[in-house]
Amino acid sequence: MLIIVDYENKVIYPFDLKTSGHPEWEFHRSFLTWNYSIQARLYYELIRQTIEKDDYFKDFTIADYQFIVISNATRVPLVWEFKDTKTDTLEIGEYYIPDWKKLAVELKEYLDERPRVPKGIFLDKPNDITEHLKEVLK
Repeated sequence: MLIIVDYENKVIYPFDLKTSGHPEWEFHRSFLTWNYSIQARLYYELIRQTIEKDDYFKDFTIADYQFIVISNATRVPLVWEFKDTKTDTLEIGEYYIPDWKKLAVELKEYLDERPRVPKGIFLDKPNDITEHLKEVLK
């Protein structure tokens, strides 16, 4: 990630440098495949929360997130701007791009509520069925 600060105009420009195996003009595919909107919106929010707590930067605005993309094959660097940085849930055609905050809540629920393996059952090596039967049939 790259952040450029325009002190004179009080604007913070967040950038992300991306390399791709596809031509730069096909970045939209990677954007959807890898859900880069989630990353852009998360980073934007982290920057926003950080500057609002800082007496010097609290009056600065944050520009829309931009991706600088280059492919080793074509080497035609292009800049792509994501103007929906401040949008929570995003729908573009048939694509639904979830809000990162909602995903964080779902992840926490999954980690808190997922099934737990009982004591004596191993996840990192094979379980011995005979030994296990001896324990559970006592």
